[in-house]
Amino acid sequence: MEEDRTPRANLVRSLADDVRRYVRCTEHGALALVGSIGLGKTTVLREIACALDDVRVVATTADELDSCSPSSVVGRLFLAGAGATPDMKILGYNIDNLDAIYADGPVALVVDDAHLADGESLALLHRISAVSARLPLTVILAYRRVPERMALTMFAAQPHARTIELAPLDSEEVAAVVRLHLGGDPAPDLIRYLGQAGGNPLHVGQLVDLLASREHTTVDTESGLITLRGTEVELSDQLGQSIRSHLSCLSPRVRDLVQVLAVADGPMGVEELADIGGEAPARCAGAVAAAVDAGVLRWSDDGDLDFVAPAYRQIVYDTVAPGIRRLLHHAVAESLARGGGSAARLSAHRERADAPGTFVPSRQPSSVQTFGAFDSDELAATVRGNPTLARAAVLAESGRFRAAAELADGVLETAHDERTFALMVSLTSHTVLGDVPRARASIDELLRSSLPPETRGWFEQYREWLALIGGAEPLLGDAPAPPAAGQELADFGLDTIGPGVHAVLSGDATLGLEWFERGEQAASGHGVLDRETSVAGAWAMWASLYVHGPIAALARRTAVPRRAHTMAEMWLLPLHHSVTASTLFTLGRWDEAIAACDDALVVAAQTDSGWTSCAVGTAALVDVHRGDLESAERRLRMWEAGNTPRMFGLPDIEYGRAELWSALGEHERAEESAAQAWRLAVDGGRLVWALRFAPHIARIAVQTRDRGLFAQVYEVVQEIRADRSPAIAPTTEFVEALSKGDHVGLAEVADTFAAGGDAVAELAALEEAACAAAASAKRDQAHVHARRAHDLAVHLGARTVADRIASRVRECGVPLGAVGSRRTAQTGWESLTVAERRVAILVGEGLTGPQIAVRLRISPRTVQTHVSHALAKLGLRSRVGLAREALAHPRER
Repeated sequence: MEEDRTPRANLVRSLADDVRRYVRCTEHGALALVGSIGLGKTTVLREIACALDDVRVVATTADELDSCSPSSVVGRLFLAGAGATPDMKILGYNIDNLDAIYADGPVALVVDDAHLADGESLALLHRISAVSARLPLTVILAYRRVPERMALTMFAAQPHARTIELAPLDSEEVAAVVRLHLGGDPAPDLIRYLGQAGGNPLHVGQLVDLLASREHTTVDTESGLITLRGTEVELSDQLGQSIRSHLSCLSPRVRDLVQVLAVADGPMGVEELADIGGEAPARCAGAVAAAVDAGVLRWSDDGDLDFVAPAYRQIVYDTVAPGIRRLLHHAVAESLARGGGSAARLSAHRERADAPGTFVPSRQPSSVQTFGAFDSDELAATVRGNPTLARAAVLAESGRFRAAAELADGVLETAHDERTFALMVSLTSHTVLGDVPRARASIDELLRSSLPPETRGWFEQYREWLALIGGAEPLLGDAPAPPAAGQELADFGLDTIGPGVHAVLSGDATLGLEWFERGEQAASGHGVLDRETSVAGAWAMWASLYVHGPIAALARRTAVPRRAHTMAEMWLLPLHHSVTASTLFTLGRWDEAIAACDDALVVAAQTDSGWTSCAVGTAALVDVHRGDLESAERRLRMWEAGNTPRMFGLPDIEYGRAELWSALGEHERAEESAAQAWRLAVDGGRLVWALRFAPHIARIAVQTRDRGLFAQVYEVVQEIRADRSPAIAPTTEFVEALSKGDHVGLAEVADTFAAGGDAVAELAALEEAACAAAASAKRDQAHVHARRAHDLAVHLGARTVADRIASRVRECGVPLGAVGSRRTAQTGWESLTVAERRVAILVGEGLTGPQIAVRLRISPRTVQTHVSHALAKLGLRSRVGLAREALAHPRER
């Protein structure tokens, strides 16, 4: 990967020349144009397009709605380029379809704001770029580094990609903007004023327009230079809005860091920032890098951090809630005292920490109802009385729940005052961490205190909710009492969510969906889940998966931020991404499912969330189906070592372990894990899980010849009211047909699942139909079912299932030979992309994942992705095998 900072005066000409070489096939290349908001990416793209009079430019701009619309961005490109909408599913597997794009001559595919594009489009554009060496086309992506998108990191990491980091304007370039807009050279005072924009072209332009519209400039009669009229010129509202929009892209940890720097008022070293924040400097490294990459902070010549422009500091400072601002001033003063700071700075910060003032109203009605969004008045009072507890509250507000829990628990052990506030911080933090016993202990103590009836009722509901989501206890026979059918709901709260979740888990997904939809309609915008919180839609999406099927469920997916910014998002984003991943897995869209799992785990890591079992289980299933057993083992082992709860008590981890043992040929262990998963689901009353996964548990029972386990599955499935979860109701017919060896019935069930979009269940039914026909010596029918199953497995990328189908029918005396359709170079060394080969070669040289990441200047997660894909394509199970394969191809070195 090449990175450069070509001066803007020469940049467009240089890039246009590059594009001509790429599309004429004299050089293999792609362009990644990177820069924070307002640095001129769109302008540069437009100027490149104007300079390419001999190359057709097909361009589109991604927006926030595209993230919920698979293939939407690339679909617009091909619609414009080929004159018709292609079959995106076929296109994803057959790059030869690109000939329609360049049929009329060389073409450049351009996507602006690519950080907002959907994952499928980015994956396909990456693949197009990788194979375009001999094609008259190239790919150009312009994007911000924040929010980070792994697909864009991988695109820029390609050996042939040129990455251009757009830098802020220097003083001469700012002067050129003035000449363009005001018709003359700027005087030094005007240059200093425009320096508030930090060299950001968008912000410089806004300031110049402000000066022109309000006649704040004049021409000096002696020098002829344009100078400011007057001594003070306010910043424009538009500039402030742009900067606030820029800052809103930052993650909670990064915002926490820039707030500290804004309050500290001045350039500061990382060690000083870390000291104020009460953590080791190394833990700040990621947030510092993200803030610099985002174009909010910069490094000074002496190695300190500072804002790119004074306007950024002022706006950040103004957006810090006064209570938190006081706390930070107090922390800065303490740090200065420890480090021997100047007496003047120390006195100034102490005065601001103690200054009286009006506090901003809470974001929500009360700290209880907002699940940790602490009331500003409570926080302000706590700053003076107990700074440690106030800091714990701020840590929870910024998503650092483990540290918040440690501080709050320490306060509870030593202090007797402000105990209610400390218990609320502890309750919030331990809930997100997944420590249900500690969270319930906090509620029990709160309930022993004197509380208003409404608050007491809310805590009692919350205690039941913790038991429900923690999953350690069996579901009670009766669900929590919901509001009466005719009662008007004030909000979408626990009184609605609790009964809805209970209903879904117990197998009545229809009732659960009714409650979730009722809650959504009642959302007033003031509760834990309000109309503005997009993640609230996760509940209805989850229930709809079992009521209407995965297609309808995915249609309910709402656009969500990739990073959590509010307390509700910190808590619910892992859940929303996990539900999305499960839906995509069911549809057979496994690349997207893995991406959703990764999103869930990234958000969970940012907030120390312990609610990751569903995401880990889904990702492990994808790995097993694809044959990447090493990755599946690694995921499951890491979760098992974390001592975190099963979300809702669902045995996703145990089932994932069963499928892994089965793929490894460890049938006895597979049976044990499958039986354990089944007992956890049935004994815990999680019947919706039992109904959904009964076909797969039954298949493992058949493979391991465990009649007892199969009998348990059969008995439970017959007793469940499957009609209350209609999308997975065909499971009953599946198990019935399997018990009779009815291959015709199994094939019909497969058709039913296919009609509903459930590709995973369809594949399971086809596999059992093929095996049932083979066991009955009905060779022709076995061939038909096996071929259909094998083709579907290949289409999904389910290598493990494809091999298992052939093996199982062969054991029944029906050798299939070559079945299904395979594409050229889909397996073997030649199927690897350039990036995958480079990683494989370095594995062969003995480098570890982090070492490879440093060598190729990509992230360790990207390295793991390349390794996983290479293992799957080569049919290998470990890095040792990959190293041997790489060493066997010396010509690639």
